[in-house]
Amino acid sequence: MTKSYSLHSCLAVVSAWPELMAAIHARLELFAVEPSAAYDVELAFQPADIRLGEDTVAPAGRRVYDFPDGEVTYLDEGDRLTIRVGDRVRAVCEPAAGRARIFVESPQESDLYLLSHPVLSLLLMELLKRRGYYPLHAAGLALDGHGVLLAGTSGAGKSTLSVALARRGFSFLSDDTVFLEADAPGWRIRAFPDQIDLCADTLDLFPELQGLADAELPPGWRKRQIRAETVYAAPISWDVRPRTLIFPSVCGTPTSAIRPLSREAALFELAPNVLLTDAAASQQHLDALAGVISQCTCYRLDTGRDLDDAVDVVRSAMAS
Repeated sequence: MTKSYSLHSCLAVVSAWPELMAAIHARLELFAVEPSAAYDVELAFQPADIRLGEDTVAPAGRRVYDFPDGEVTYLDEGDRLTIRVGDRVRAVCEPAAGRARIFVESPQESDLYLLSHPVLSLLLMELLKRRGYYPLHAAGLALDGHGVLLAGTSGAGKSTLSVALARRGFSFLSDDTVFLEADAPGWRIRAFPDQIDLCADTLDLFPELQGLADAELPPGWRKRQIRAETVYAAPISWDVRPRTLIFPSVCGTPTSAIRPLSREAALFELAPNVLLTDAAASQQHLDALAGVISQCTCYRLDTGRDLDDAVDVVRSAMAS
């Protein structure tokens, strides 16, 4: 099964078996377009009937990222990125050529989350990076046309704060990844309006979501998903200028506290977003991060238990 998606100006074609294609489409459905003979990038997920060995898809390269139970390596010669997860998943990506092949030995239902989320995300990010869209692991929202980025590692509370902002009138770009694109005046944030992944603790914070906690999770899924535009009628802002960059962290205080952060410290925090593959592309990615930071006022936010107060704090920071 094959579907086409227009990721801003980049046309991607994705092929997979029906169950996996459904999981991928659930993420990318807002980008779906009619099939086209021409495309910029291609991702093909293929069941493998043979046992996958260590060197099934490519020679070993230098490690650039760690997956749980796996690794991502890069071979400078040939510009080739390789993913290995466990004994049954291998992928090879040629970013400059716009091709990725993912091989799965004896696919199982429990593989669907891994393949449609972490594996797909990493490959898309590297492929789009070579085409002028630089990924940033951050939630993105907007108010009155001004973008706010919530950056940080998993567990920092980005998704919880994203829901709190969306339900209070912010438009939505993403809860996990946005793309940065250069234009004549500077840099813009491009939306990636994916499903929002929510853990049980976050569901407990919002009365309208608590019923989701009773739903049985499919094998391989650890969190429930909602769409901000469906649950909260949050409009999608596809393209905004960044104004505020916030690094949230969860704290146990009743209310939230925000404090300024230097641009140098912000760049240090964001530098791990750069996957050190091709040297020129990696430098361009770092330059994109620095460019966006230069357009933002940067803060650290200790997010308290009162999420309405946290929203008010974010609003005030964006207005200052």
